[in-house]
Amino acid sequence: MRRKTISKQQIINISYDIFCKKGIDYLTARKISNIGKFSTFPIYYNFSSINELHDAIIDKILEQINDHFQYMSFQNIAQFNFEFMEFIQDKPGIGLSFFENRYFYQKLNQELEKICKITLLERPKAEILDYNLSFIFSICAYFGYTNYSSEKAHVMLQIIMNSFATY
Repeated sequence: MRRKTISKQQIINISYDIFCKKGIDYLTARKISNIGKFSTFPIYYNFSSINELHDAIIDKILEQINDHFQYMSFQNIAQFNFEFMEFIQDKPGIGLSFFENRYFYQKLNQELEKICKITLLERPKAEILDYNLSFIFSICAYFGYTNYSSEKAHVMLQIIMNSFATY
């Protein structure tokens, strides 16, 4: 009987799907192999450690964020926040991972700071930008830890963002 061949890209894709639903801390070799219906061998054959696989997934998430925001520009922070909320609404694992995994927190924070500086037409003061990043991660928490609907999140976000939408 011929064995099923599992590529590195297939492992990344399966892991990415798990990450988006459950978060990075849910990504173990056993869970990935069970969901993918293969042994753990291809994981350890293609990656020197589970951390190397985590890095590949984080890189894929950051690449998607960059691709999503690449040609956008925003008049203010509120518009950026609305767009980011739309991006993550079907990816609760991003919110979970942000709060549960320090390494992912640092990588995402650095990337969002760069994106804010590039896409915002009006440059906010540094303290406003820092506050905004904290706010974005609060949005991540809503999507990561609750079944918050996009409509309810928009209402909540609009109320809060009105306080500093002019920055």
